[in-house]
Amino acid sequence: MAVTGITLKDEVTSVFNELKLGKGLQYVIYRITPDHKEVELEKKVPAPATWDQFVADLPKDDCRYGVFDYQFNTDSDGERNKLIFVLWTPETARIKSKMLYPATKEAMKRALVGIGTELQATDEAEISLDAVKERFAKK
Repeated sequence: MAVTGITLKDEVTSVFNELKLGKGLQYVIYRITPDHKEVELEKKVPAPATWDQFVADLPKDDCRYGVFDYQFNTDSDGERNKLIFVLWTPETARIKSKMLYPATKEAMKRALVGIGTELQATDEAEISLDAVKERFAKK
């Protein structure tokens, strides 16, 4: 349970494990229920899907959590993939959402074992594919 008192539905971890184990998913999106009591699965998208599709599925005026199975190439290791945990908190979201999502983030990350990296974004530039590529170029 998060410091907010918000709990995670069982499907949050079960669908994450499907993604992590390569069971044909590209990404998942989670939301806090309208009554602010639980985090639930909002959408799961089969592979192949693009980062742009993932970003398009995030609401423009509300917060979300997402996990994307990102494939990339490195000079030393060749083809790799990492699970990117995304905390989406757009400026246009309601203040309550902008408080609850970050406050529940650590509980989400504890439940989702195997996250490769984290991305917090409040606008299009911070969640662009270029921002993601830049993050992995540094590693």
